Amino acid sequence: LLINSVSDGIFLPVIGQSNAGEGGSEGLVITEEMFPHNVMNFDGARTKTGTSALDTTALTDFRPAKDTAAAHYVGTLASYALEMMYRQRTGYPTPGILTATSWEGGKDISFFKQGTTNYDNLIGYGERAKAVFANYGRGVQCPYIVYVQGESGLTSAEIQTLASNLTGDMQTALGLGTAPKLLVIQVNETEDESSSVNTAIQDIYDAAAASSDIVFGGVMYDCTMDDGSDVIHTDAMGGCMLGERIAMAVYCALTGETLPTFDVDSATASGTSCEITFTHDYVIENDWFVSQSTDEDISGDGIDDGSGGDKLIGFNYSDAGSAAESTYTQTSSTVLTLNLDATVSTSPTLSIARDLTLTQSNSFTKTRANVYRNSGFRSPFHDYFKSRPDRLAATGRTNVPEEIRIYCPIREISL
Repeated sequence: LLINSVSDGIFLPVIGQSNAGEGGSEGLVITEEMFPHNVMNFDGARTKTGTSALDTTALTDFRPAKDTAAAHYVGTLASYALEMMYRQRTGYPTPGILTATSWEGGKDISFFKQGTTNYDNLIGYGERAKAVFANYGRGVQCPYIVYVQGESGLTSAEIQTLASNLTGDMQTALGLGTAPKLLVIQVNETEDESSSVNTAIQDIYDAAAASSDIVFGGVMYDCTMDDGSDVIHTDAMGGCMLGERIAMAVYCALTGETLPTFDVDSATASGTSCEITFTHDYVIENDWFVSQSTDEDISGDGIDDGSGGDKLIGFNYSDAGSAAESTYTQTSSTVLTLNLDATVSTSPTLSIARDLTLTQSNSFTKTRANVYRNSGFRSPFHDYFKSRPDRLAATGRTNVPEEIRIYCPIREISL
């Protein structure tokens, strides 16, 4: 197999639940080998679930990356996006990308910790990545291990332990001077089996803030979802969007560019208002999510007052008294003010993009905050689908936005 360039090859390992693997059932929309000399899988098992151990002796060479199962792997889509992004921004191809995935649907974090089959399979992929790249006289680089898990539960402490172990063991397997980081994706908020809050979503955010081994890779609630009853899995178009978000992080690590982020910088409540200041200029969503009716609650507060307000925003104020938001005002380019229906009382809380109803509306989860920052990165899949209307038609969707957008993390803030 011809591999372009003589620089160190890029290894992109992915581990996690179903959204890391075959997390949907709407089929494949990219059926060709997009970059047969640059984006690769192993010649043996290119993905593996935790139900059986990886046979590393069968991984002896590379082959062009191409998904052939019931759904796309986000590792494949991220690799395609990275190759397109690299060429668009630098004018050159990548030195070659190898991706491999270890996944198991419906499992909590204990199925991915050190000593499990899923964990060992990913490390096995790393050992073979080093060896096969060496057969071509090449070294290997690995900025990130991508982790997509949380729907079935984790804690901040558990993910920090996983990050410490996995990044260190992958560094050893690849023979790297510097350990990769764990790039975590904040999966969509869900209920647990007792219909109470799944705190894993907050824990993913908290772990990234607490650990130098972890980088927050963004949300996925702007990614289109599988058929109308699915509340967890992306469809093919949504997988492309998640893939290019991962690609943007890897690209920045490879080139030294700053990874664009977006979050609430501060929030204060006083009188009859809650003032939210963002880290960057923000845009109120009005052209990607299908518009909600003004009496539909999307942020989980149970209030349908018919006025719109936060129902179109997804920022939810509450306190021990009776105050709740009723409308919002775009105060400045970085400040959003929630107008409350009563005076602030004790124990105020601001919830962002939280919904415990396990429902979707118009192909998007109702767990979302319709405020974002433009990243400055052109969407590679927008250009791909624009050039391939047949492939866009296969998704059943309109084309993705021209620029990658960064939405607010799902979190809760005590004011």
